[in-house]
Amino acid sequence: MAKVMCIGGNFQLAEHARMFKGQGVVYVQPQHATIGDPIRANDNKYNVVTLNPDGNFDLEEVSLEDALSLGKEEDKSRFLEYAKSRVGISGLELISVGVSDGVLKDQPDAKIWSDLAHLLFEIYKDDVEYADGMSEISIISSDNAFNNGDLLRANIQRAIASDPYHEMGHNLDFKEWFDSNIHFHNTVVDRMVVGQPSEAAKPNLDRMSNPKGFTVYAEPIPKVSHKLIIEDTKGRLEKLIGNLPESERAKISRESVFPYAVAKYEALNFFHTAQVHWGYVAGLEDISANLQDSTLGDYVKKAAEAKAAIVSGYDVFKGTGIDVVALTNEFAERCNIPYLGHKNEFIVRNGTGKIIERIKGSLVETNGEVDNGMYGTITSIIREKTPVRVEQEDGPVYIGRKDNNSEYKIIDSKSVIMENMAGVDKGTSKKTIGDKVRKILGDVGLSNLSPKLQNGVTDLVYDLFQRPAMEFLRDYSARCFQ
Repeated sequence: MAKVMCIGGNFQLAEHARMFKGQGVVYVQPQHATIGDPIRANDNKYNVVTLNPDGNFDLEEVSLEDALSLGKEEDKSRFLEYAKSRVGISGLELISVGVSDGVLKDQPDAKIWSDLAHLLFEIYKDDVEYADGMSEISIISSDNAFNNGDLLRANIQRAIASDPYHEMGHNLDFKEWFDSNIHFHNTVVDRMVVGQPSEAAKPNLDRMSNPKGFTVYAEPIPKVSHKLIIEDTKGRLEKLIGNLPESERAKISRESVFPYAVAKYEALNFFHTAQVHWGYVAGLEDISANLQDSTLGDYVKKAAEAKAAIVSGYDVFKGTGIDVVALTNEFAERCNIPYLGHKNEFIVRNGTGKIIERIKGSLVETNGEVDNGMYGTITSIIREKTPVRVEQEDGPVYIGRKDNNSEYKIIDSKSVIMENMAGVDKGTSKKTIGDKVRKILGDVGLSNLSPKLQNGVTDLVYDLFQRPAMEFLRDYSARCFQ
């Protein structure tokens, strides 16, 4: 009988579907149709390969109740069948949803919210029809965002209210059932999962017995931090989570998980995301290459230490026992696993949510911190796609322009930059580069940035044109951490 439903991509397979194995897990790919069929063809089994720093690999086979892809019409009806607990195939207690930071925060009209609303409505109707007890379901998010459970609830509620047939939105009994029986939990998650390992891993993988079926790859389970912390003030999930072995590093918090989120997003994810963009500018391929490069790796280490020292003094950590410095040190070691093949270019192109949520502390200077919007602006300019949101004191600024339908269009900002920077070299004056930077900012919808930010971007772009990216970073690092 299905008790847990995991909706998302490779992270859900490597983490939550594997974590709750043996408790009746249904995996759901929220779009496309590339995962469900290969898993079903292998008797609902798939593999998780853990990539270890010493070059060894741990292989684990995981069994599911079922695997679906909502990109297939026939799977959509089966998805709703899991609402019918009274026919003996389902008794859902937990739904874990991971659809990316950007979708959770900035796509309230994404189809997955409507799919989840209809699943819950079917569960409600099943409860009403049989009237022998009401379902109690917890829903968690595995996306990196503050208050991710609250965002998840808001997106589903919006989907219910905007139901074009008014079957859900105008049903007051359903609304009361939803408010009373569906419980949303804020969480913090922490473990890196990749679609494919780096090229460096392939010789060793070839020597390993080739795993049969669909395979996902992940870093080792964190030893200091917890890979899953669930805010559960009423103790609803103690039985489900409490049965997990300590090695899983999962934890229930009876209080707010906000301090853990601050530690992760402000200290850990800050430099993780920052080094991807610097590596991309410098022409490096992936995270492993970034952190093995002496210049970039040294800069990231120093930036992380400085950032952790600042963050650890935040009032939010008083009385919590959270050691931000220890968390950051462990994360630096985990990032240095040579087989984690996160591609810089892929993250820069597709990581909108990471910029929104992670680049909040900006770069650490000896006299404090650079303006919070500065680094988000710089990294946005080197992105190949927009829009992206940059937080400002007077509210968010969107890179990108609205079309006639008030939808943000994707602007190829790389082409905009190349067009405006044509002919620029290290002999070009800072004034000329400043004029071109302002033109670029206008073309991608950022003309309303403060003069301070525009001048800061001009200074960095000018310096980058004066020397190779790594030479610039070495000097910049010395200036920051002298």
